[in-house]
Amino acid sequence: MKVTLPEFERAGVLVVGDVMLDRYWYGPTSRISPEAPVPVVKVENIEERPGGAANVAMNIASLGATSRPVGLTGIDDAARALSRAGQRQCEVRLRLRPDSPDYHQAAGAVAQSTADPPRL
Repeated sequence: MKVTLPEFERAGVLVVGDVMLDRYWYGPTSRISPEAPVPVVKVENIEERPGGAANVAMNIASLGATSRPVGLTGIDDAARALSRAGQRQCEVRLRLRPDSPDYHQAAGAVAQSTADPPRL
């Protein structure tokens, strides 16, 4: 059974929330960190994808509607990567503020980078 939303392609959806950049680090592990019970990863590749409200806006756009994410972000590499990634599928207008805090969180591993991994 196929479910359709009438005239969804003509819809405009405003997405308000926390825009985030999800980063995935890939590489081999060689040991467990002595500071915490997490693996130490030799980072060989990094993938970046829109997360939070940015991910919701991208998903809406992939279904055919026009989406416009609204959120605050600092002025840094993550904001630039979000803007580039979002412009491929939806209208992105980030309000860049130098006084807006960026929250960076890593979970589950300690990373050791030996080279500049590819970026978006």
